[in-house]
Amino acid sequence: MSESDHTTSASESPASGRRVGALTPSAWLDLWEEGQGLTSAQRALLWLQAARLHDDDDPALWPIGERDRQILLLRESSFGLALEGIATCPDCRERLELRLTTRDILAANPVTPVTASSITITVGGRDVRFRLPVAGDLATLSAGTAEAARDQLLAACFLGGEEGEAAVAFHDIPPHVHAVVEADMAASDPDATIDLALTCPACRYAWTQPFDPPSFLASELDAWARRTLNEIHALASAYGWTEAEILGLSPARRQLYVSFVAP
Repeated sequence: MSESDHTTSASESPASGRRVGALTPSAWLDLWEEGQGLTSAQRALLWLQAARLHDDDDPALWPIGERDRQILLLRESSFGLALEGIATCPDCRERLELRLTTRDILAANPVTPVTASSITITVGGRDVRFRLPVAGDLATLSAGTAEAARDQLLAACFLGGEEGEAAVAFHDIPPHVHAVVEADMAASDPDATIDLALTCPACRYAWTQPFDPPSFLASELDAWARRTLNEIHALASAYGWTEAEILGLSPARRQLYVSFVAP
């Protein structure tokens, strides 16, 4: 089906002025422990709920692009600007070391207001309505294939439909319409997708790499928490300090003390 085979209408949704606050090392360790066994989308809600500045502002209701932007800002305020990662060239399989900053990503993906809170698609004589996915929707997805997750997400966002005077259920919608709905959702919340423009230094192949802030921070947090707990163990064993006293040290001073007791 081509784009001309459907029409879409939208209701306005204003841009958000949300901002999250920084979290202490102790709070991050608590969140790391609480997040064991959860998906990165579920862990993202834990982080944002802990860092939100207003109790009545539920991160589970934030658009996906807003969630990801706030996670980048939260990561920056707690751990700094610098980001490091690994990417593999799709052409020659060369491994690339990525060195960028949260500001690089935010600048390359400037805030784009969510243009609709819901969309209506008319296709084959049927009018079907969907709301945009929010952070809480991604946190409810069960493990499985990407196709199963997509269908589960679309079903959660389905608001109903009509064909003449008859109601249309989600399972009545032809599968090929799902791609149309996804495209319109992506157009309505463009910040929900972050792509990094990369070029392989070995073969000069250029491509875009999807970047998922919750997954990236979850991986970083796992490594940071284990490293920090090792430092706490070493310093507590050597000096008898409590975890709170050790975490109260600046990172530079803590590293210096660790170097004193390292074998």
